[in-house]
Amino acid sequence: MDVRFSDNKTDNTMQIPDAPHPMSPSSADEQMGSEETNGLEQMPGVTITAGANENKLENTNNSPDRNTQIKGITDKTSPISPMSNQENENGALESPGGRGSPITPNSPTPRHPIDATIQKMVPDMGYPTVGEYTFKWHIKSWRELSSKSEKEYGPKFTCAGYQWRLLCFPRGNSVDSLSLYLDFADKETMEEGWGVCAQFLLFVANPHDDSSVHAQYSSHRFDSTESDWGFTKFLPLAKLHQADPANGIPRPLIEDDQTVLMAYVRVIKDETGILWHSFKDYDSKKVTGYVGLKNQGATCYMNSLLQSLYLTNFFRKSVFQIPTENDEPSQSVALALQRVFYQLMTSDTPVGTLELTKSFGWDTIDAFMQHDVQEFNRVLQDNLEGKMKGTPAENAIAKLFVGKMKSYIKCVDVDYESSRTENYYDIQLNVKGCKTLEESFKEYCAEETMEGENKYMAEGFGLQDARKGVKFLDFPPVLHLQLKRFEYDIKKGTLVKINDRHEFPTEVDLSEFIEDGEEKKDMVYKLHGVLVHSGDLSGGHYCAFIKPEPEGKWLKFDDDRVIPVRETEATEDNFGGESGPNAMVPIRYPTPGMRGPATYKRFTNAYMLVYIRASALNEILAPVLPEDVPEHLPQRLEEERRREEERDREMRESHLYLKVHVTSDALMREHHAFDLAEFETKDNSSSYDSTPMFSRNNTPKPPPPTKSGCRTFRLRKAMTIREFREKMCEDLDIKDCNLWVMSARQNRTTRPDTLISAEDDNLKLSDVREKHLAHNRSDLKLYVEDTSMAVRLDGERPTDSKEAKDSLFLVFLKHYDPAKMEITIIGHTYVKKTETAPDIVPFILHQMEWSANTPLRLFEEIRPTMIEEIKHKMTFENAEIVNGDIIAFQRDLSPEELESMPNPTRAVPDYYDWLLYKVSVTFKPRPNSRDFKAIQNKENQSPAGVNGDGEFVIELSKRMQYDAVAEKVAAELKVDPLKIRFSMEGTGPRMIKRKTEVSLLEMLNAGYIQSSPAVLYYETLEVPITELDYKKFLTVNFLGPTLKDERTVEVFANKTGTVSEIQEALVQKLKHEASGDKPNGQPLIGSRGASQIRVWAVTSHKIDKEFSADYPIANIQDYSTLYAEEIPPEEDEMEKGDFVVGCIHFSKALINAHSAPFRFVIKHGERFEQTKRRLQTRLGLPDKEFAKIKFTVVPHVPLSSKMRYLNDDDVLSDSIEEKNELLALDHPDRTIRSRSGGMEKAIKIFN
Repeated sequence: MDVRFSDNKTDNTMQIPDAPHPMSPSSADEQMGSEETNGLEQMPGVTITAGANENKLENTNNSPDRNTQIKGITDKTSPISPMSNQENENGALESPGGRGSPITPNSPTPRHPIDATIQKMVPDMGYPTVGEYTFKWHIKSWRELSSKSEKEYGPKFTCAGYQWRLLCFPRGNSVDSLSLYLDFADKETMEEGWGVCAQFLLFVANPHDDSSVHAQYSSHRFDSTESDWGFTKFLPLAKLHQADPANGIPRPLIEDDQTVLMAYVRVIKDETGILWHSFKDYDSKKVTGYVGLKNQGATCYMNSLLQSLYLTNFFRKSVFQIPTENDEPSQSVALALQRVFYQLMTSDTPVGTLELTKSFGWDTIDAFMQHDVQEFNRVLQDNLEGKMKGTPAENAIAKLFVGKMKSYIKCVDVDYESSRTENYYDIQLNVKGCKTLEESFKEYCAEETMEGENKYMAEGFGLQDARKGVKFLDFPPVLHLQLKRFEYDIKKGTLVKINDRHEFPTEVDLSEFIEDGEEKKDMVYKLHGVLVHSGDLSGGHYCAFIKPEPEGKWLKFDDDRVIPVRETEATEDNFGGESGPNAMVPIRYPTPGMRGPATYKRFTNAYMLVYIRASALNEILAPVLPEDVPEHLPQRLEEERRREEERDREMRESHLYLKVHVTSDALMREHHAFDLAEFETKDNSSSYDSTPMFSRNNTPKPPPPTKSGCRTFRLRKAMTIREFREKMCEDLDIKDCNLWVMSARQNRTTRPDTLISAEDDNLKLSDVREKHLAHNRSDLKLYVEDTSMAVRLDGERPTDSKEAKDSLFLVFLKHYDPAKMEITIIGHTYVKKTETAPDIVPFILHQMEWSANTPLRLFEEIRPTMIEEIKHKMTFENAEIVNGDIIAFQRDLSPEELESMPNPTRAVPDYYDWLLYKVSVTFKPRPNSRDFKAIQNKENQSPAGVNGDGEFVIELSKRMQYDAVAEKVAAELKVDPLKIRFSMEGTGPRMIKRKTEVSLLEMLNAGYIQSSPAVLYYETLEVPITELDYKKFLTVNFLGPTLKDERTVEVFANKTGTVSEIQEALVQKLKHEASGDKPNGQPLIGSRGASQIRVWAVTSHKIDKEFSADYPIANIQDYSTLYAEEIPPEEDEMEKGDFVVGCIHFSKALINAHSAPFRFVIKHGERFEQTKRRLQTRLGLPDKEFAKIKFTVVPHVPLSSKMRYLNDDDVLSDSIEEKNELLALDHPDRTIRSRSGGMEKAIKIFN
C-alpha cells in the first residue's frame, strides 16, 4: 500500500515509502515504532466487509438512524437531489442529514456496516471536528472509465465548507494497482499559506453487495504543496475482478462492469496552525515570534534550559546589566550569553551557541556529551552570580530563584525542637510512588517518627519520641522543580529512567507546605515552563514547552524550531506513564497511510517544571525593551554582520577573481630555506586594488610577509598585464619591471620559467594563466624583476628580451653562512650558456664585497636531497643550467675554521639536510607526574627557556637518537639525561622505551595519532632510566591532615620488596612538605615514622584492601589506585565505644561514586552536629562548600536505592555498623567520572 499525493501527474508522483497490502504487517508502522515511539503497537491489516445491501446503502440519506452516524452518503450515479450544505449551531458546515456527533471508538454500536468501518478504522485523536461527510460515487462502466483517460476526477462534494473530490487512476499511477486519492478541490480559491487537516477513509465496494468492501485510512494536512493525498497502491488491479472469500470479500469489487468508490472525510480543527505540518520552509519567527537555538551535537539539554532562562524576562534583563563592554565573547560567559539573548530577540533565524560554549572553555567533545540539566543550571548561575557582584544585577539570581527551608526534629512529649535553616535554588521531587505534584510535595514534607530503637537524643531530656521533617519557610518568585526521573535500580545495578505517570497542574497553591507566616498568603504559582526528556538513560532528546506571556499561548522550543502547541501538549502529554490504562497514547502525527488508531508507549515526560508566583508574574515577565539592552551589543553585532556580508560578497564574486602569488628580490631575501619562496604557506592576503604591496608616504600596507618569501593577492581576472605591471612599479617605486611566470618542476620546485613579453601587455591575468600553465585552474605565480637589476656577469644589461630568452639564463645566487647557519638570496644575474663557474666568481665577490682571492665553493640547488657541487670547467649549458636555477655559494673554509664550527652544518648540503629533517618539538610535563604536580603547586622555578607551565620548544633533527634528544632536554631542565623519560600520551601507558638506536622520528610516530605540531611528554625520574627494569613504578595518592592536602607521590620500589619500602619512601619524600598553600603550614606528615603510614588500594572509589607492611609489592594489582595517609592521632585516642568506618563520596546515586575514600573515627554517643564539625576539618572545606554536602549511611553492598539523609541530632554510633556499613557523602563530582558505560565530564565553566 502506498500513501502518496499525486501532484495531478502520472509521471511526477511524489511518494513516501510504500506500505504493504492490508493483510501484511505495515512497514510504515515498523518504521515509526523504531524511529519515533520505540513502542508502537501495529494495528492488524483491515479488509472491511459490510452486511447491508445496495438499496439500503443508497437510501441512507432518508434514514434518521443513518444521519446520526454518517452524514450525507450521496449516490452520484443517479441525478443528484438538490442538497445544499448548511451551517450548524457552531457554524460548521454539514450535510443536510444533520451534523450529529463524530464517529469514535466510544460511539454507540453502529447500525450500518459503513459506520462500523469508520468506527473501527478512524481514530479519535482528541481534536475538535469541524465537519464530516461520507460521499459515494457509483461507476456504471468501469471499462469506459479505464479507457477514457489515465486519471479521472469524481464529482465534487462539500465537507466543512470546502469542496472535495476523489481522484482515481483506473489503470494505476505508474503501478499495477488501483491508485485512489482524496483531492482538495478548492485550492485555487484559498489564500496564501492555507492548510486544511482531515482524517479520511477511501472505499471500493461491490455495487450489489455491501459485504464486499475494501477500505484504507489516512490523515493529512492539505495545502498548496500537497493538495491531494491517498494510496498509489490501493489494491492490485487483478484483485478488483476477483472474489477473495478468505479475506472477507465474497464477491468481486467490480461486477457487471460496475463498482462503487466512497470517501469518508472528517475535517479537524487546527488549533495551532501547524497540525500535521511538513515543516518544509517553516518560519518559526513568522509563526510564533520566536526563534530556536542550533544543536551542536548533543546540546539540546542546554538549549531547553537557555530558552527557559531567556523567557524569564527578569533574568534576561539582569544578565544585560552585567558590564561587558571590554570583554571578548570567547572568554566571557556573561558577554557570550548576552549576545545569545540579544540574537534571540532580533534574529529571524536560529541562533548558534558555539561562541557561548567556547566561552565556557568547552571543546568539541563537550558539545557531543549530554549533561545533567540541574547541574548545568547551577554551574551557570554560580558563574553569573560571581559576574553580577558589584553591578546593578547583584543578588538578581538570589531574588529570583532562592528560597528557604527548615529541617527540624520536634519531640512529642517534651517541649524541645532542633532545626536548621538553609537556602535552596531548586527542589528535587520524587516521581516514583507519587501520582501528582501535590503527592510529591507531601512526601517531601512528610514527617518521620523517631521511636523505639530510633528515639532521638534531645539535649537535656535524653531519648525521646520525636518527629523529623522539612518545612518550607519561603518559595522563590521563580520556582524550579526537578522531577527525579532517573534513579538507581538495585536489581539492575544501574541508573534507570522512571517513566511513571506524574501529573502537574497549570496552577498550584503551595501555602499548605509553608510554615505559618506572612508569606503563606501569597503562594499561588502559575506554570511557566515544562522541560521534557524523550528516550531513556542511554540516549534521548530534550525540548522545552514555555508560555512566554501571562495570557499567551504555549510554545514548544525544540532546538532550532519553535511551534505553537495546545496546553494539553505541554502538560498532559508530558505526564508520562509506561504502565496501566494511560500507558499507551494515540499518535498525533501518524505515518500517512497508517491503518487504524495507532498508539505508542510513553517515553516522553517532564523532568523539570518552572512555576512563577502569580502575584509576580507581570513583573517577572515584563517585556524586555530596547533600552534594557547594552548599547555595545547591537553595535558590535552590526559590525560583525557587515563584515560577514563583505565575506559573503567576496564569495559570491569569487569567480571574478583569481589568486596571484607574487615574489620579488626584496621578498626573497626574507626566505632562508630551500627554493625561492614557499608558495603553499598561508600568507597575508589582500585585494591588490585596495592595499599597496609596499607603503610610501605612510600609506597603509599589509603586515610584513612571513618567511615564505611571497605575498598572495586576490585580483580581478580581467586585470591586464599592463595594469598589473604599472601597479607593481608604483608599489616598488621602480621605473620598469619584468614579469616572469613561475612554473612547478617535476622535482617539486617552483622557479621562473617564461618571461612575459611586452607584446602580451593587453592580455588578462586569466589569459596569462591559461596560456602558460598546463593546469589553468592553478593559482598564478609571478616573479617581479626590477629591470635596473637585470645585469649580466660583465655588468651590462641584456640587450633585449629576445637575447634574454635565447642566449642567457636567469640565475639566482644564495649565500650560506655556516657560522650563523643561515642561507640568504643576495640577488640574481644573467649567465651565458658558454660561461663556466669561474666566470661567476668575480661577480659574487663583488656583490659580497669580499677580496678577490677569497676561495669559494659553488653548488647547484636541485632539490633538498640533491645539492651538487658545480665543476669549474663545465659550461653552464653542459651543466644543464636553465632559467630560474639557483647557485648557492659559501667561503671555502680552512681545516682550522671547520674545527672551530660548533654545529655540524658546515657546508650547503649539510644545511639543507638539516632543514629537511628539522622539526620543532614541544616538550610538556606528563600530567600527574612529579614535574606536573610541582609546577601546579608552584614548587619549582622554571629554568631559562622553560615557561611557567613547564613547556619548551627545541629545534631538533628527526635523525637524532633517543640519548641525543634526552641530552637536549636535560640541558633545558638542568638535570641528568639518564633521568629523563619520554611518553606519547600525557596520562596513558604509552611510554617510549629507551633504545640507543631509536630515532626522534620513530619517537614522534610511536603514538597511534601523530600530533601536529610535534609534541612529546617528559618526566624526570628519581633513579636512572637504566634501573627501571628491576624497579616497580608506583603512583601513590597521599592524603594529608585534610583531604584537600592530597599529593601524588611517585615511588620506585624493588619488585621483590614489601609495602614497608613504600612507607619509607613516602616518609622521605614528604617529611619536609607542608599542607595547605603556605610553606609554614601544618606538616603534611608527622614524625611518628613509617610504621604509622597506612596504605590501601581503591577500586571504583571504594576501599578495596588495606596492606600490611610485609605485603609483597609484586602482588599489588596494576589496575588498583593506591592511597596512603598517616594514621590520624584521634585513632590512637579512641575511647570505649568509638570505632572507625569507611567513608565514600557519591553524587545523587551510589553508582556515581567519586573522589578519594577515607577512614573516619565515630565517637560513641556524639550528636551528628559535632561529628560534622570534625568531618569538615578532615575534608578541609570552607562553610559554603561543606553546606552543600548531604550525609547518609549505606551498606557495603547496597540492597536498596532508598536513602535516609542524616540530621544534626542523629547519633551516628547508633545508626551505623562498623563492619557492614559506610558513611556516604552526597555532593557533585568535579572530576571525570563514568556513567552508563561511557566517560562523562563533570560540567565546568572556566571563564
